Amino acid sequence: MGSMKTALFWKLLERGGAKGLRLLIQIVLARILAPEEFGLLAILLVFVSLSDILILGGLGASLLRMPNVQRVDYSTAFWLSGAFSLVAFIALSLLSPLIASFYAQPDLLLPLIVLALQFFPLSFNSVQVAKTTRDLNTKPIFIGVISAELLAGVVALVLAYCGLGLWSLVVQQLLSAVATCLFTATLVRWRPYFEFSWDSARELLSFGYKVMLTDLLNNSASSLYTMAIGKVFSPAQLGFYSQGQKYPLAISEVLTGALTPVLLAGFAEKRHRARDEFMTSTRQAARFTSILLAPATAFCILFASDIVSLLLTDKWLPCVPIFQLYCVASLSRSLTLIARQGIMATGNARDPLLIAMLKLVSSLALFGIVVLMGGSLILITAVWVCACVIEQGATMVSARKSFGYKISVQCFDILPGMASSFSGLALALVAQSFGFHALVSALAFAIGCLSLSILALKGRR
Repeated sequence: MGSMKTALFWKLLERGGAKGLRLLIQIVLARILAPEEFGLLAILLVFVSLSDILILGGLGASLLRMPNVQRVDYSTAFWLSGAFSLVAFIALSLLSPLIASFYAQPDLLLPLIVLALQFFPLSFNSVQVAKTTRDLNTKPIFIGVISAELLAGVVALVLAYCGLGLWSLVVQQLLSAVATCLFTATLVRWRPYFEFSWDSARELLSFGYKVMLTDLLNNSASSLYTMAIGKVFSPAQLGFYSQGQKYPLAISEVLTGALTPVLLAGFAEKRHRARDEFMTSTRQAARFTSILLAPATAFCILFASDIVSLLLTDKWLPCVPIFQLYCVASLSRSLTLIARQGIMATGNARDPLLIAMLKLVSSLALFGIVVLMGGSLILITAVWVCACVIEQGATMVSARKSFGYKISVQCFDILPGMASSFSGLALALVAQSFGFHALVSALAFAIGCLSLSILALKGRR
């Protein structure tokens, strides 16, 4: 068993390293491949990601919050997840001709079936991750994920240079899932046994299905957006949309993807000790997230054009407004996830489910209004940002009700990060108004952020 800080350290390295490697590979691939090919991949990932949620079924979250987990519980979770994987693979294989026909893209048929093969290694890996996270020993996951991403990235680049286009992206996704599972299996001392407990299954599913429905509803809104854009707009425009959302989401997922599973395990343990200790951990997580992500978000918004042009080349500049809007959405989503983990650690899975339903309904209602008014892709993205802000507000209310995390205190906890961002923005905009080079503006931004952070730290002493 490790400590929570050590587990978080390795989880951050895993998320940061994996996302960093994948983004680096994606940047190189974006220079080689056309926007249309990334648009087609986005369509494939909509159906695969929704199936992933159904397969995992919240079982990992259930394992993390169970007070005492036995060997049979892990095996039961594995066999349940494996059964869900088989059903999802068969269903998606049968539906693939209809999906290809709906988008008038016959070339999607075989890639979709091949990509669905990742369900099986992912179901195994979900239990591996739950076990290591529960033991606060996330180092093996870091090694497995980094090794897999490196292998999958190199193979994808070779295939792209060979002119295989969409297949290079499909192989990267599938190989990453398979290799992660295999590499991690060599490091994690856990294997499934031929045992199954109906009592364990009921306990896992009683909490897990709520988590699954919450994740499914949260992802349904985003997926429906992608599906609608893929149908109404061209594959190239969908490619711009997918690239515009990819990088801001990756920045937030590095942090929240590391924090949320570790926090759920840590929160669930501390919930049984003292309420003050539980509240302190939640507040620290919110502050940490705000201080790291708010300045990063502001920087990306201000220098979006330079970032896209430098990394992806000028052919991707149409995605800049979407990139900027998703920066705001990602920050809101990250802060929401921290509060949600606290809510779920108290055993309250009902409120996150209701909030997810609210987000789905509000986003679809706003989306419908924009479409009826002939809205552009940028307006459609702005609607998603509004839905994220609505979700954050509802989650803040639920956190106050669930464990006494007052809204005023929540706002106070994220204030240092926000203030630091505005300070950096102000100095950078002043530098830009005088016509200084972008590098000088970036330096001014960093000085503004750091100076206010130092003052805030001194004020706390």
